[in-house]
Amino acid sequence: MGVFFAHNSDSDRLAKIEKLSQLDSLNQTEREAILRIIHDFNDLYLLPGDKLSTIPGITHRIRTQTEEPIYVRPYRIPHVYKDEVEKQLIEMEKT
Repeated sequence: MGVFFAHNSDSDRLAKIEKLSQLDSLNQTEREAILRIIHDFNDLYLLPGDKLSTIPGITHRIRTQTEEPIYVRPYRIPHVYKDEVEKQLIEMEKT
């Protein structure tokens, strides 16, 4: 297995994916297999800063046994915890 050659933008992307993949604990054979997958499918990885897009014309359904939506009444939050819950929700929306 040798070095992968790609266009400049692709090689930057591949380097970022490899860095995020944490391959240090793998042996050489495993590392080469993962690097081959990363190289072949690098466009499927979502890197920090990438925008998640959609595919026009594709719809998705999650079928359950009854195929009816499952409705669950939300739990009430005691007034004491509302500020903390709001703070955590705002933080989750940012990420």
